[in-house]
Amino acid sequence: MKKLLPWLCIIPFGCAALAGCKGGLFSSGPNQDPISIAYSSTPGHYPLILGKEKGFFKEQGITVEAEFNKDYINQINEFRSGKYDGIVVALGSVLSILTTTPDVQIILVINISQGRDAILARHNIQEVEDLKGKVLGTRLGDFGELLVQEMLKKHNVPLDSVKIININAEDLVEKLNKGVIDAGQTWHPYTVQAANYGYHVLFDSTETPGLITEVLVMRRSVIRERPEELKALLRGWLKSREYSLENSDEVRNIIATSLGIDEEYLFDEDAVTFEGIELPTLERNLEIMSPGKTTDSLHFTTQLYTEFFAINGTINAPPDLDTLINPHLLKSLQEDENL
Repeated sequence: MKKLLPWLCIIPFGCAALAGCKGGLFSSGPNQDPISIAYSSTPGHYPLILGKEKGFFKEQGITVEAEFNKDYINQINEFRSGKYDGIVVALGSVLSILTTTPDVQIILVINISQGRDAILARHNIQEVEDLKGKVLGTRLGDFGELLVQEMLKKHNVPLDSVKIININAEDLVEKLNKGVIDAGQTWHPYTVQAANYGYHVLFDSTETPGLITEVLVMRRSVIRERPEELKALLRGWLKSREYSLENSDEVRNIIATSLGIDEEYLFDEDAVTFEGIELPTLERNLEIMSPGKTTDSLHFTTQLYTEFFAINGTINAPPDLDTLINPHLLKSLQEDENL
């Protein structure tokens, strides 16, 4: 991949402040457009909410519009239509986005699931082997289907011995309650909701380390035209990440209020927790975004998804991973900090 030009500190005419240098705030004047980012309710997205509520983005001189939508698929379709500058999604969903919206790049790994994604089942299904002859629901053609396939492979259950149907993760409990499925794949906080209804975890992402990763995806036009603002965004996000982990009680209250935890969506306060996920630091991000031969590498894991999507016909050609995965903003941020 061609190396990007070094990020420059620009001194506008008549302005004494530096933009984008170590510790400096970005400022493009009063007409600066906000950066719009779509997110859903998973805990790895909470630093985005906190960054806005605590003013961490404002401290960096930028305005971020955090757009919430609990309908994950609708949110992706809105991003495809051009409604947002960026979106926080599962890595597997990025491959789906690329089929219609190829001009995007991954600029940050926001979290890695370590138990947050799971397959839940009725109590008459105690082992993965018990799924033979049963109906299992997941979002077909997305990362959930790959997780299901990995589960069946690990337990030597033939793929054709289980009837797999398409459902949205948000609808898991409804489908279980109505008897449409015997088991299904979802993520936190819907795992909490399912447990409250008496369903149990059959398999989770601790058994597939690195497979379920969520990333921040931005349009390449935004990356090209607004690099210093995006560096300010990343700086604020990483500060929000650190604050989240060090002030869990306060963060729980902020998130609960922001997402309406007393309403039907988040179910209970235990849903607001960072247990079961890794929130990578800047340094850890750069490790993950380097080529490697295990699922600890975003390149390797993306290749797994590429093969999966190619087999089921979702994609016709593999993406250029060195173009899709863009660590240059983070590297520039690290260089600024080391000045």
